[in-house]
Amino acid sequence: GDMTDTNNNRGGTAAPPAPEAGEAGGQPNILGSILNWLLIFFLVQNATELAKTKFMPPRDADTAASALSDPVGVSSDTGAAAAERQQRQQLKPKGVTSDRGGPVNPKPKCLWDVGTTMDLDVIITDSPGSPEGWELTTPVGDDATGVVRTKRHNVLATWKQDGLIFGGKSDDPNHKPSGSFVLSSLFGSDVNQDMNYRNDTLTIPFNEALWNNETQIWAHVKLQRRRSYKDGTDTRARNPRRKVPKNDVLVKRMALTRFRKRKRRQDLKSLIESPSREENETLSEDLDSSVLTTASLNKTHDQIMMYMKPSLSLQIVDMMLDFPDRKAIPKQFSDHMDWFEEGTVSDRSLYYPILYNSEFWITYQSLLEVNGTLKESKIEISYQPVTMWKWQLQSQTEENWRKQEAFTGEEDHGNDQLRNMLLDTNPWLLAVTAVVSVLHTVLDMLAFKNDNMD
Repeated sequence: GDMTDTNNNRGGTAAPPAPEAGEAGGQPNILGSILNWLLIFFLVQNATELAKTKFMPPRDADTAASALSDPVGVSSDTGAAAAERQQRQQLKPKGVTSDRGGPVNPKPKCLWDVGTTMDLDVIITDSPGSPEGWELTTPVGDDATGVVRTKRHNVLATWKQDGLIFGGKSDDPNHKPSGSFVLSSLFGSDVNQDMNYRNDTLTIPFNEALWNNETQIWAHVKLQRRRSYKDGTDTRARNPRRKVPKNDVLVKRMALTRFRKRKRRQDLKSLIESPSREENETLSEDLDSSVLTTASLNKTHDQIMMYMKPSLSLQIVDMMLDFPDRKAIPKQFSDHMDWFEEGTVSDRSLYYPILYNSEFWITYQSLLEVNGTLKESKIEISYQPVTMWKWQLQSQTEENWRKQEAFTGEEDHGNDQLRNMLLDTNPWLLAVTAVVSVLHTVLDMLAFKNDNMD
């Protein structure tokens, strides 16, 4: 059945028998310098990419084709051909057809206008199958091939938020949104967004299927554009199982559990003496025989364990895209975008608002091991707007961490130290450190250049 809890305490009622994370070695001053340089590197890298996408957009297909067919100073048109071509250009509706008669990729545009009222539904289940009436906007993997189908699942918790406004709402009726791509990217929309900050604490119960590693926990997220009807009602009053037009709803699925390798450790007590009969009886009474419990008790071998994440942070990106066509959008944007894939060519240039699940602040130590002793767990859930530069910085950093972990096969606990440094350090101090470090690097380069000239 549906369960929702608004308690503010984090963690389950019983702590799993997970080992304590080891501390990273190294001298504090050296570690601090390395972390500062890493932070500066990420900031400079993402700022460079942002500048390139704005000030150096790739040419569209027609411009490139024209440049190749008509080099500078060379004209392939005769007088009659040139006149015919000029007439065709005048008769052609702008942005509809090309000189070759084929469709032109229109400029990408958000499917929902700024100021659109939205309603959010989150259903947490123990199955990847979508709830009835929900269809993933962008099917991936097994969803695209039809392997994952809607099936019976247990609803573990729900969360519903109404009255969200895309891009916020201005108190001034004559306010006009800023059309500057740079300003909106750096500072977000210049309107009130207080109504878009929502958060709560949910309690997630665990069952035998989870303890036996037969399934995982998933959050099914539906963001729906609200429409009003002539009878005075809106989409909230309609049957929730009724199929909603695809251009009115964005559905995504997000995993709330993950697998990671737990390193073996030597139990010194077991090497010296065996546990007493009373201790064995206590262990057999408290612990079950589930798969994950058995694996958790095995401390002498590496184990792949399931872990529960402590939070679900939904971020809606406050940004405006300014690219000539869909193919010109950089990968760091397009990887997180959902498109309306129905209708005409012009319709397929429409994208949904970017809804991102941020795990930037989830540390390895905050992950909770799942086994038979974990009966339930608290999870912090939130929804909030985020500026483009902040989203890009965090998402690209997360992607770099994932690639590094996949390449080495090991977790880098230095990432946790970086997160803690960002949380514990004054933002102004970090900014000043970054500026001074960049200036110091520039001066060193200039000095090195002068030495070579001398």
